[in-house]
Amino acid sequence: MFALVLATLMVPFQALLTPLFLEMHSLGLTNNLVGLALFYTTFNLPFGVFVMRNTFLQIPWELSEQAAVGGASAARTLFFVLRPLVVPGIATTVLYAFLFSWT
Repeated sequence: MFALVLATLMVPFQALLTPLFLEMHSLGLTNNLVGLALFYTTFNLPFGVFVMRNTFLQIPWELSEQAAVGGASAARTLFFVLRPLVVPGIATTVLYAFLFSWT
C-alpha cells in the first residue's frame, strides 16, 4: 500500500492538471472552495503519508510495548506516549502542505 502512495509522488504535477480540471469541471467544483480543498488534499496527502510513516518508524517499538505493560490503552498510548515524539513530523507535514498551498 505504501508503494502505491509512493508511486503517486512520481507522477508529474503538470501531467495531472488537465484531467483534474476536466473532472472538477464535470462535477461543478471549479469555482468552489470544496473543489479547492479537494485539490490541495489530493496533492498533499501522499507526501504527508510518506513523512508521517517515516516519523512513526523512527520511534522504538519498545515504548508502545512498555505503555501496554503499564496498562495504557491504544488511544492513551497514541496521545500521551507517541504524540510528543511525532510532533516534529506533524510540524514538517503541516509546513510543507501550507507552503504548497500558498504557491
